[in-house]
Amino acid sequence: MDEVASYEVKNLCGLMDAIFSEAVSDEIAKIRKEKCCDCKVDYPSQRRHECLMLTLEESWTTYGLDAIEQVIERGILWKLFNEAIRVQKLDYYEVVREHYENLTKNYEITLEFLKDL
Repeated sequence: MDEVASYEVKNLCGLMDAIFSEAVSDEIAKIRKEKCCDCKVDYPSQRRHECLMLTLEESWTTYGLDAIEQVIERGILWKLFNEAIRVQKLDYYEVVREHYENLTKNYEITLEFLKDL
């Protein structure tokens, strides 16, 4: 693999990480809303929703594994990533597929990795 291809692979893996992080973040927000009792019966006077009281770190810790599982099971990451490649007319490398497989192998390790992004 030449230097340009190596640079492209690094960028594609970074793109995949960013897409994954964003998809998991969106899924965490969705799960938080679903599990919040105050959101189920949303009275205008309620201001202390459980979903609003959690910090970002607490949300990732509490709902992160479920969110990662949902994103992977529904194929959201792969769909969004392939669309980004198609739109930007980027080359596909098998190394990127290996990166995807590593991300989807162990949810706990992936959660720690995504929290650090």
